Amino acid sequence: GLILTDALTMHAVSKNFDERQAAERALLGGSDILLVPSETKKLVYHLMSRVEADPVLAAAAAAALKRWKRAQEKAGAGEPEPGSFALVGGPEHKAQAAKMAEACLAWAGGPACLAKTIRYAEPACAPEDWGGLAFVSELKALGADVRPADGPLKEGETLVLGCLLTPRAYTGRIRFDEEGEAAPAQALLSLAKDPVIVSFGSPFVFEAFRGWSAGLCSFSPNEAAQKAAARALLGRLNITGRMPVTLSLR
Repeated sequence: GLILTDALTMHAVSKNFDERQAAERALLGGSDILLVPSETKKLVYHLMSRVEADPVLAAAAAAALKRWKRAQEKAGAGEPEPGSFALVGGPEHKAQAAKMAEACLAWAGGPACLAKTIRYAEPACAPEDWGGLAFVSELKALGADVRPADGPLKEGETLVLGCLLTPRAYTGRIRFDEEGEAAPAQALLSLAKDPVIVSFGSPFVFEAFRGWSAGLCSFSPNEAAQKAAARALLGRLNITGRMPVTLSLR
């Protein structure tokens, strides 16, 4: 696969490095794609001049280009043909999105296979404001009985806690506030036997909770990711992805 940097305009980068320096270091470190520079043209011209002057940087850039072309060939992609963007949102595009979503799924703990009777909740979120509606709809379409979790569970019911914290440039978060929004969800988890947590975004949300038996991360809240998570938890998919981070679990 290809290695992408985070946005070069992110404060974690821009407050510590000059953008040109950050780009050079990223290429030397093995990155293939430099995301969201603040001044794209200036950075391109800078790198062109530096590649001519520095053989080590030139070799790194050439290796990145080789990996990019190999990835294009493997994916059967090339330069976009006229009108190809009309495929976006169509059946072929959705089929590919579904395959990618399935490949991204990873267990944070577990694995688990849900019972047919599911009680679902999201931290600090009423059912009418749930962000995981595609997940719930897919569970129902696959035959599960899904209802809001609003109290102690009965025998044979599984509690599923859906979490939708998604990092974004300059916005978003990767962790819950354990003393605030996570506290009511933790109280709900404490009432359940072998609860399951699903993260449709940050893998670090699992660190805020204790007492759960299995965790599944889709890394994205989009419809394809939510549907893939539902199929996996009902035993319809074989999960082969791996967590990219080491979690500090309670």
